[in-house]
Amino acid sequence: MLAGVMAISALPPFNGFISEWLIIQSLLRSVVLKSTMDQVIFAFSGVMVALTAGLAATAFIKLYGMIFLGRGRSPAAENAHEAGYGPRWALGTLALLCLALGVIPTYVATALSPLAAQLASGGALGDLIPSFFSPQHLPRLLAQAFGPLGAEVGRHILPGPGLVFLYQSVRPSPNIVFASSPSYLAVAVAVLLGVLYLCMQVLGRRRQVVRHQPWQGGVRQLPADAHYTATGFSNPIVVIFRAILRPQRPVEHEQFLAAHFPSMVRREVRESYVVDRLVFFPLATVVHSVARVLARIHHGKINVYIAYALITLLIVVSWSLWVFP
Repeated sequence: MLAGVMAISALPPFNGFISEWLIIQSLLRSVVLKSTMDQVIFAFSGVMVALTAGLAATAFIKLYGMIFLGRGRSPAAENAHEAGYGPRWALGTLALLCLALGVIPTYVATALSPLAAQLASGGALGDLIPSFFSPQHLPRLLAQAFGPLGAEVGRHILPGPGLVFLYQSVRPSPNIVFASSPSYLAVAVAVLLGVLYLCMQVLGRRRQVVRHQPWQGGVRQLPADAHYTATGFSNPIVVIFRAILRPQRPVEHEQFLAAHFPSMVRREVRESYVVDRLVFFPLATVVHSVARVLARIHHGKINVYIAYALITLLIVVSWSLWVFP
């Protein structure tokens, strides 16, 4: 679960980080597009990708904390036990795949290069996909510059270009080079965590660990329904987007016993999706307006219907004589 949460939250060294990095790297190349509209669209897409990554990290990291790091809110949760070896091996295999795809993604990108070449054949998409998806060898000068840094480590052993994503821009300047190595990043994270662990062991060797009951605001045992919930955590985000998207529409109904003396005010809140409010509701209003206009010609009188038919026949005959004299 933790590996899946870190992967979907785009945290290194898992596969979600490098996949979103490749997407953002491709969208940043919108400056090479000729159409201004394409540049605006892809730039906006990059902003939405960044916003989605932030919201995903906020939601899924707290999801893990609510499920695994909080106190049980029911007897079933408090008495939960570990699953068998079968489910653990299955989920462990998926977690290792998420880690492997995040540590050595260059080889996966090489395997997907034929498909990427077909999808990016011409057009704006072809200009956006960087050349590190190409199965061709690196340019000579680029390989000489980054070769000593490990850009082609394992190239002669493993079926891949190396451990570093490389791209040399052609437009607007051929000197712009983008480089990223998820493999080096994974090693750096492991080294930093190891150094931090050793520092904590050395600094905390002479400290005595004292265990006490957790302070809960003077309450001996905080009830389960008073704990911080996922709804309480997500409420600030809901408030922000509710002000932007306005999914709720309040409706008030008043009942009067006498003039100027309301006896009861009932307030209802109705949910409406953004697509319904901006697309389907206006379309339905137009259709209803046209239907009301057409409904005026339905009087239920046979003489009026015959007059409509004769007028239509005269118009068709006059138009035929005018077009085909």
